Amino acid sequence: PVTTRHAAYTIYTSGSTGRPKGVVVEHGALVNSLAGMQRLLALTTADRLLAIATVAFDIAALELFLPLLAGGRVVLADRDDIVDTPALLDLAERTGITVMQATPALWRVLAAHAPDRLSGLRVVSTGEALPATVAEALCAHTARVTNAYGPTETFYTTATHLGPGNAGMPPSVGRPLVNYQILILDRTLRPVPPGVTGELWIAGQGLARGYAHQPALTAERFVANPFGGPGARMYRSGDLARWTATGEVEYLGRTDHQIKLRGFRIEPAEIERTLTRHAAVRHATVVAREDRPGEPQLVAYLVPEPGAAPPTTRQVRAHVAELLPAYMVPAAVVVLPELPLTPNGKLDRAALPAPTPGGDGYRAPTTGQEATLCRLFGAVLGVDRVGVDDDFFALGGHSLSATRLIARARAELGVEIPIRTLFLSPTVADLARRLGEMSTPARKPLRRMVDQ
Repeated sequence: PVTTRHAAYTIYTSGSTGRPKGVVVEHGALVNSLAGMQRLLALTTADRLLAIATVAFDIAALELFLPLLAGGRVVLADRDDIVDTPALLDLAERTGITVMQATPALWRVLAAHAPDRLSGLRVVSTGEALPATVAEALCAHTARVTNAYGPTETFYTTATHLGPGNAGMPPSVGRPLVNYQILILDRTLRPVPPGVTGELWIAGQGLARGYAHQPALTAERFVANPFGGPGARMYRSGDLARWTATGEVEYLGRTDHQIKLRGFRIEPAEIERTLTRHAAVRHATVVAREDRPGEPQLVAYLVPEPGAAPPTTRQVRAHVAELLPAYMVPAAVVVLPELPLTPNGKLDRAALPAPTPGGDGYRAPTTGQEATLCRLFGAVLGVDRVGVDDDFFALGGHSLSATRLIARARAELGVEIPIRTLFLSPTVADLARRLGEMSTPARKPLRRMVDQ
């Protein structure tokens, strides 16, 4: 018989050693977290939730299981819909979606593209910190906004409904869900008073069992809880937070260099080890930069091997893409003679230069369509000059900015660019060539609906 102590799933997250770590979540912990979210969201048999997360992303568990527990319906979106803003909104309207969750990065795009089409939706923001501007836009155009927080090791841990009354203020992530305990502690593991920043620790019945086949790492992150009963544990999240005057939790970022990008948790060291496996790379470091507000991107800084020709941006991206998921491929590459160091001999991150927009050389457009695409690439990505050989993703593009490019191309060129075509032909020259070969695709049929 399956009990609450049996493993419900193991989900892998990026590991600083270069080896992904498998988080083992038990049935009891999963059900506890789902019960807490159900108390807040109050789904019924009349609700339809749009599932957009890959099952490799832990938030998918809420999309698939919570409607089933409540007797509601799950509508499955496919990849083409998720990265095509108009198609995603069309799907939500055609299927009568009432509830949807997404990362703040996707909510930013949806709210900017067609805020009026979000009317009536109850939305959940999760996966990364929700900017105040996005929270305000969602509160103004949706039926209800829920901001939720929780690392993979504890699933959903805190949540709250947001209102329009906190303009300009970072939104709270709320109070602990049922059977969770939030501890904000100083370096000596003493609780800090409200308003004081500390490290966020999580205790209660929603903790994962630990990391699969990594007992030392489990013992390091899941430790005895001095504020609980015998055998109680607490999880060290590595997040900074503070209590508000009203007893809610305000998330303030990471204590280490771990990156949270568009909902994905990334260990830069894993990418750095992959980069140094390239024959022409001696040293590498990876950081997340936000040189354009609201558009964070991964930037790789490389020191080439002595006597070796520095690899091009395209070569570096292709090398990483062979070994790591797409969300871990650097958007930009900067080659340096040496990495800058502080007087103490540590990496001086503040001295790392911003990447120079553009690719590995400039070639001017030769046709009107190429010229238009160059202009659209630059407008969407904030780049002054784009050549026909420049790669959309090497210039800082990602799946969300790709939807903006597709919308602009539809309006100005009168063509429908499938998102897959852009991924396969990311340079202006290749995309212009593909546009000459294809016609506007027909709309896809309605996605299937799974009914409890």
